[in-house]
Amino acid sequence: MLNNTSEFYPFLVNFGVTFKCNFNCKHCFLIKGEDLSFKQIVSIIRQIVSEYKHLFFVLTGGEPFMRNDFLDIVKFLTKEGINFSISTNGSLLNKNIINKLLDTNLSYIQISIDEVKTEYIRGEFIDFQSYENIIKLLLDYKINVVVASVVTNKNIEDIPIISDFCDEIGVKVHRIIRYKPVKPTLLPNLEQVLSLMKELKTKRNIEIDEAFPYVVKRIINKKSEQSCGAGKNFFSVSPDGFLYCCPHWYVLKKNKLAQFLLLGDLKSKKFSQLIKNKKLVEINSFDYKSIKGNCAYCKYLKICKGGCRVAAIYYGDFYGSDPLCIL
Repeated sequence: MLNNTSEFYPFLVNFGVTFKCNFNCKHCFLIKGEDLSFKQIVSIIRQIVSEYKHLFFVLTGGEPFMRNDFLDIVKFLTKEGINFSISTNGSLLNKNIINKLLDTNLSYIQISIDEVKTEYIRGEFIDFQSYENIIKLLLDYKINVVVASVVTNKNIEDIPIISDFCDEIGVKVHRIIRYKPVKPTLLPNLEQVLSLMKELKTKRNIEIDEAFPYVVKRIINKKSEQSCGAGKNFFSVSPDGFLYCCPHWYVLKKNKLAQFLLLGDLKSKKFSQLIKNKKLVEINSFDYKSIKGNCAYCKYLKICKGGCRVAAIYYGDFYGSDPLCIL
């Protein structure tokens, strides 16, 4: 954060390049919309990096490889000297595409693997062997791979299996992502989450999503004191060009508080203007001492700051307790 309390210096921009996807995952928060053109994406990125140097971009979607010009976006970022990662379901990757990712500024590819034996989450059957084949190919080409899994009550038993798979195949990071309540029926209960974290504690390659409450992260890493950086050091651009604090914006689309996280339209205003507005100052001036419910009495409140505000807003109160806290 800069000295001026009305301005925040980001280090990461989560940039959605498309709404399109070839899967229909039940936990996905995206809806349909009109994608930015290649020209618009280039224009927005250029105006962001002209004022904020050394930013890292996460290219996501939807499924980014559904864009016919996605590799042109990759070439543009590389030409501009911008480092980036790609978040993908991995199903469209092949040797030809991987070859085109070599000699770019790609730092790593994150591949989503959420289940082992079923098709419940993805909406269609995915042969687990296909994941193994594409990850081995990426690793053979010396491309760093991160595997990400969203924890729901339908796949929670698969998470340790996926973690073991990552370890066996040579993936150094298995990222455990907190499920945002798109469908409350998929939310794991507190006992399930606690049991999972205790089991994952023995794994070597686990990275816990910072949106988890501190007491959950602490099971894996007792030194963890990081609270969510949404709206402080990372921001999210939707595939239609709107700037948000958090990439889980559409979880709240039908919630009257959703607009609270919308900072503005990058097609008409500069990034530097939007992150100086009063709304962002209000969000980042969140007084954890005013939080309600169980969190108000927690000994970890000063560190945790009450957990995920998106989850709290979903249940109707920006100052509410985090509904997935295990205390």
